[in-house]
Amino acid sequence: MIFPSKIEERAAKLRAGIPPPHKPPAQDYANLIEHRRRSRVAENRQMEEGIAHDNGLQKRVQLINAANERHRLEGYYRLGQVPAHILHPLVKGLTKSVAMEVDASSGDEASAAMEVDAGAVVESINTNTGCVLEMGKRGEDGVTPARGNTNRDNLKNKLPDTFRELDYTSGETDVARNTQRGVDRRASHPEDVLTRNAKTRTRNKISAEAFAASPARRA
Repeated sequence: MIFPSKIEERAAKLRAGIPPPHKPPAQDYANLIEHRRRSRVAENRQMEEGIAHDNGLQKRVQLINAANERHRLEGYYRLGQVPAHILHPLVKGLTKSVAMEVDASSGDEASAAMEVDAGAVVESINTNTGCVLEMGKRGEDGVTPARGNTNRDNLKNKLPDTFRELDYTSGETDVARNTQRGVDRRASHPEDVLTRNAKTRTRNKISAEAFAASPARRA
């Protein structure tokens, strides 16, 4: 059997309109194309790694800046280890100006300008402890509250069922002391100052209302 030659086979394909196949590229040209593709892939990978590295550095710097800012704010709004929500009212009470006692019998213009309105509760704060002073006694006029223990009868008349809730706990009693015991208690339990001040303000208000409702009789 005689096989057709390659020339005749190609001639038949050309007469049929079939284009001849392209010759494969030379080995050197194929190697060049592969090298360029590898270089392009490596370049793209290096760019991605560089961008990821830059993003990581930027994110790390942002985290460090946020931590420094949080530490700076904590230094402004914290005193030792006292939480801010406890410290702020405490500092506000410590920095509040102490009310001055006014002599109602004085006729000077300066004293008249400093007189307290009727019905207002005069509040004094011990700057050493930060505790509101208890104004449970009658003043010289029989109406204005003065410093002293609260009369429990006034509390019972005003709050017959819940007056015991205004009693100071042992911790609230200790924070009002001007001794080392009071200093230690205020440092370890600053919330006792807040609860004591809230109770004291309520006591002072009840005392003032009782004094105004039934003024003391003068001889």
